[in-house]
Amino acid sequence: MQRMAHHVWQPAEGAQEGAAPALGVTQTEFWDVAGLPVNNLPETMVMSMENLGEAALAGFTQGEKVTIASLPDSLNWGAYETARLALGPDLSHRRPAARYGV
Repeated sequence: MQRMAHHVWQPAEGAQEGAAPALGVTQTEFWDVAGLPVNNLPETMVMSMENLGEAALAGFTQGEKVTIASLPDSLNWGAYETARLALGPDLSHRRPAARYGV
């Protein structure tokens, strides 16, 4: 089996980069369709579409590539991405890690 490498997506030359809002619990009809009405979730977790839209536009204006509207400290996203990328090369090896003594 061929080892899989982590690739970071790059836009085509000349293409404009965009931004993506990362959704938490948002007040939409999705929850009813999924069988869990949004009213059953803690009110403190549910964001309105208006607030999400405003935050997404603000994040885009600020140059964010990913906007997590409810995340108070954007440095936490950077720390997560750094940790995720550091894990990549070690997520799949032929043998178990030495710490298992196998």
